[in-house]
Amino acid sequence: MRFTLGDSVGKGLQAAAAAEEASALVRREAGRGLPPGEVLGRLNTALAGASPSMDPVFCSALHGVAEIGDGPGCRLTVRLANAGHLPALVVRSDGRLERLYPTGPLAGILPGAEFGTAGSVLEEGDLLLCYTDGLLDAQCEGGRLGEGPVVAAARAHAGRPPEELVGALARTLSAPGVMACDDVAVLALRPAAA
Repeated sequence: MRFTLGDSVGKGLQAAAAAEEASALVRREAGRGLPPGEVLGRLNTALAGASPSMDPVFCSALHGVAEIGDGPGCRLTVRLANAGHLPALVVRSDGRLERLYPTGPLAGILPGAEFGTAGSVLEEGDLLLCYTDGLLDAQCEGGRLGEGPVVAAARAHAGRPPEELVGALARTLSAPGVMACDDVAVLALRPAAA
């Protein structure tokens, strides 16, 4: 299984068109079975080589591959590449948190940039949480929401079904006094129970 989460820089029609174009390119390149870093490399090349008559287009993206592991029990091996996106968060069933943060610049900024890959093995009850910066940039009484509520929700819902964690994050965004100022996307993956 392949997965991608991204966010174009900017607002308006040009940013929306760039996001759609980037999405189509990633789907096409991922369909060829390329490694995650190479998929983001091709996205970077396409955005960096955009027509000089257009404003520059950049985006952040995580692209990964999740494969069911061999042997007994539920196991999911995840490999992902990062183009200037927030790190993915591995939430272990016991509440420990680990960040998967292969580094790479925003796609479209540096022609020829390379995008490394990081990975993890998810055991039964673990999950991988990816989200856009719109979640952290939501405004609340004290300013920016930040990572604190995300980490607290992840620990509180460790070992629980992913939809419960995603629901808790949605409730955080809809709480009185909290206002999302940008698009928010959340992706949670975990091994299926046998």
